[in-house]
Amino acid sequence: MGDYFNIIINNKDHTFYIEDSKKAQKHGSALETLKKMEIVLKDGGYKYKPGHEDNYSTKTRNELYQIFKQKSLEIHEGYTAKLSKLYRLDPRKLFSKEKKISKIHRNIDSYIKPPPALHSVINKNVFAIMAGHMNDSDVGNLAKVNRQARVLAENLMLQQAKRHGFSGVNEADAKKYMEVLFKDIKILVNNKTLPEKCLCHDKDGKLDKEKSLANLVGLSPAEVRKIFEGKKDIYKKEFGGVCKLLLPSLKKALKEYPPVPFALVTASSFDNIELAKLLLKYEPNPNFQHFGKSAIAHANKNKNAEMIKLLKDHGAKDSKT
Repeated sequence: MGDYFNIIINNKDHTFYIEDSKKAQKHGSALETLKKMEIVLKDGGYKYKPGHEDNYSTKTRNELYQIFKQKSLEIHEGYTAKLSKLYRLDPRKLFSKEKKISKIHRNIDSYIKPPPALHSVINKNVFAIMAGHMNDSDVGNLAKVNRQARVLAENLMLQQAKRHGFSGVNEADAKKYMEVLFKDIKILVNNKTLPEKCLCHDKDGKLDKEKSLANLVGLSPAEVRKIFEGKKDIYKKEFGGVCKLLLPSLKKALKEYPPVPFALVTASSFDNIELAKLLLKYEPNPNFQHFGKSAIAHANKNKNAEMIKLLKDHGAKDSKT
């Protein structure tokens, strides 16, 4: 778009086209341009002149209207700036023209309506295809379009949560589960339980949830084994969601490396039944003691009947130590 432009209107066939110019037009041309834009917008039936090829001929009606809106704003701001500079002189003529320009500018702004939202009857399969190419934040924005999109976004959130250990059926609970999951990941990264790469950020410093989850579940068996050899926070029930995500990689680790000797004892001490079930498939000695206590001793102390039964079924001796 040039610094200046003029609108040529043909009232006979209801067409118009735009002439760009780098040079200022004659005095008063800005007001005339505004009036012509108002005519085109108010009538609504004017079309861009067929066969007149230029930078504007390929633009949609909405794109042309947005250009009008921008040009109207530039003209209005230009006259407002002039008023502020010339207020000490006799500003009556300038003020009068600025008043007319302000009125037309407001009219133009009111004539240009925002593009309509996607129609509510769009097939949900269309939304599903769209959502398949979006990340979580984009799906969230799609949910603002209409009811169909909102329902789809909720379903996608539920599906994602289930892929990452959620066992409920409520979309609100799924959203809360994912929020807690990322909060826990942050805590475990900050206290050095998880490697730093489990928290990815975009160029603006915002947490990239998709990449963070991908890095977490993509940890190598050796990296996961190291996590369970380190701080005990990963065994705690409050971090159960993160622990669940690591179980598949831990399973591979247990096949490739000897089990962490104290893992079963620690899992029992924190009532982590899911982890205990996995460890018992690879733990050759369910009666191993860590600091003088066995897994079943912790289960007895915690009065965890499910854990006690699980350990006994795998050969643990019912003892207090």
